[in-house]
Amino acid sequence: MFISVGRFILEHTLTLGMNTMDKLTSIICESLEQGEDVVMATIVDSSGKTRLAGARMLLRRNGSTHGSIGGGFFEAEVQAAMARLFAGDKPEIRTIRHSGENVTSLHAPCGSGTAAVIEHLAANRHNRKIFRQLLEALQKNHTCCLVTPLAGEKGKEPGFTKKLRHCNEPLPAADEPDNPFPYPALKEKLASVTVPVIENIGNREFFLNPWRVPETVYLCGAGHVAQEVAELAGKSGFRVIVMDDREKYANRDRFPSVQSVVALESFDNCFQGLAVNNDSYVIIATRGHRCENTLVKQALKTRAGYIGLIGSLRKRNTLFAELAVEGFSNDDLLRVYCPTGMSILAETPIEIAVSIVAQLVFIRARKTHARKKSFTLHVATSYQQMCRPEAEGEGIRAIP
Repeated sequence: MFISVGRFILEHTLTLGMNTMDKLTSIICESLEQGEDVVMATIVDSSGKTRLAGARMLLRRNGSTHGSIGGGFFEAEVQAAMARLFAGDKPEIRTIRHSGENVTSLHAPCGSGTAAVIEHLAANRHNRKIFRQLLEALQKNHTCCLVTPLAGEKGKEPGFTKKLRHCNEPLPAADEPDNPFPYPALKEKLASVTVPVIENIGNREFFLNPWRVPETVYLCGAGHVAQEVAELAGKSGFRVIVMDDREKYANRDRFPSVQSVVALESFDNCFQGLAVNNDSYVIIATRGHRCENTLVKQALKTRAGYIGLIGSLRKRNTLFAELAVEGFSNDDLLRVYCPTGMSILAETPIEIAVSIVAQLVFIRARKTHARKKSFTLHVATSYQQMCRPEAEGEGIRAIP
């Protein structure tokens, strides 16, 4: 299935595919609706330096798993604990901490001090409803947070009743008029939480589990390199939107796993109507110089946090000279990554795709660390060279 539209692209075209987070949520929903309990493990940020904070893994009663929390000994330990939860008489929530003692960094991929919250999700009416609402919210590009009380007031059982709240909207999500969000003390924390944490408010303890909408890659061009980029970017957790003005290339047969495929009449105003923001990555991999320049100019008029163009240094210099004449500033030019991708001497389409997606992952990681605000990431010159390839002898520019 593919979409054929003219100059204007409808917002609903963004909801055709399914990203990794949607798939995990969908598996939970399907299992619960079929009356099957599942156990979910989530890496929480207990030390402020947990690299895999937010990683999730599901375990079903048949022993199948979905997702990963980093592999190695810690994942095996957590998986064994998840299996034990199925044997319990009632749903439970446990926390397993990995001290990192007597374990090398190779065997502790999550880092010293890593903790995992393990939840037995019973197939009851409340859980079916809350996870269905979560899936619908994610498909509409709403970042949400599941709030679970871990400890109640003295002498009272916690109950483990989850609540869902949108993080990027002023009003609580999934709340009925007669059942408002019951934890007003969490309002400020929910506005800034980016990774799962255990939060203490007074004598109450809560598990805040945000489900962020993945960053979107807008892939302009549907050729051989674009096919490889789309596949790798999707597997790396990005939402991928493919656009091309050739219907024989822009179709579901060539891009079966992306969020959506858009067949355009032309690339004129191709970003109009799309929510291109700082968490958006535009990659231009079209077949002609004139089309590429037009797309770069269009992308610069959006809020895209990354604009990548496949090409040589000569192409970049010619393009930058043209953009400068047309009034684009030096700050504008610094937003354009050309040649796009890390410098790994890539030649084949798959190698070029690896270099591009590696760069996207690196930049996404920088943004994630910046959001956490718990430590400053200092990038060495060697990393800058990898991230912004330049001609030998030219200066190295840091990532904005």
